[in-house]
This record gives sequence, structure tokens and C-alpha cells, in this order.
Amino acid sequence: MPRKPKEFTLKKIELNTLIQVLVGLYNSGVDYVDLSGSNQEGQDVVKVTVREGYYQEEEPDYEQYEQEDIIIKPNTKLSDEDLNQLI
Repeated sequence: MPRKPKEFTLKKIELNTLIQVLVGLYNSGVDYVDLSGSNQEGQDVVKVTVREGYYQEEEPDYEQYEQEDIIIKPNTKLSDEDLNQLI
């Protein structure tokens, strides 16, 4: 009989910290991570592991992306062009 995969739920994980960690890893060239979790002193904790082979083989070309400041004035409606610029 096949084993049932383990399932666990982590509750109340601080998104700001998790997103910062994942973005930092991605910007460092990481393509994949392993996630695991545990409960330490009543708080659920996410462990992010990067293994050999989880990195990009080539350095990404970040210069291909242009950065542009978009000023949004209060109480103004955004046009389709404004929304496209945000994307």
C-alpha cells in the first residue's frame, strides 16, 4: 500500500520576513528552495533550505529591466496606461 504523503500546516507565518528571504534568495540567483516547518516555543517556524543545484547556471541580466518612478496623485483615477506601467 502506498504511503500517504506527510501534510502539515504552519500558522501565522510573518509574510514580510518570509517574502524578504525569498526575494533575497531569488535575487542571488536561487531558482528552487526546500521548505520545512516546525513549532518552536509555541510559534510555527518556516525553514528555507537551498541545496546544490538550486542556483541559476548563468547570471541573470538585470539591466534588461528598466526602472521608472510612477507618481500617483491622491484622489485620481488610474488609466489603463497607468496600470500597465505598474505591471
